[in-house]
Amino acid sequence: MSKRDFYHDHVRDALTQVGWTFVKQSFGVPLADTRVEMDLLMEKAEADGSKTRIIIEVKNFREENAYVSELQKSIGQYLLYRDILAYHGYKHPLYLAVPVAAYANFLSSTVIRKLFERHEIKLLLFNPNDLTVLQWNP
Repeated sequence: MSKRDFYHDHVRDALTQVGWTFVKQSFGVPLADTRVEMDLLMEKAEADGSKTRIIIEVKNFREENAYVSELQKSIGQYLLYRDILAYHGYKHPLYLAVPVAAYANFLSSTVIRKLFERHEIKLLLFNPNDLTVLQWNP
């Protein structure tokens, strides 16, 4: 199992507060002779009795001087994970969870928003201070 991101528990707890149930941390799928591990698997019971599952990849963006390298890693991981999930037949949506401060200070720039749109990256913005989910489309 890979090392947890600093905000791993923050995202789990924020989603739990809005009705999601924690299923599993470190959701792994095969890749060649190894496995890739995504951070969280969450689910929510729907009114019709079905369950919706989502996969979350948590990113920190805690150090402003490392924002560009964190962005490179985040986009690369997201695209790799999304394609591997599709290859293995998983239909669960994949979300990239980022702190709202990083979004406001860096990720909301026009060029980065266009990158997210072009690559159809689903963002989940959270506030680690009060454990709230501020923006996303489950």
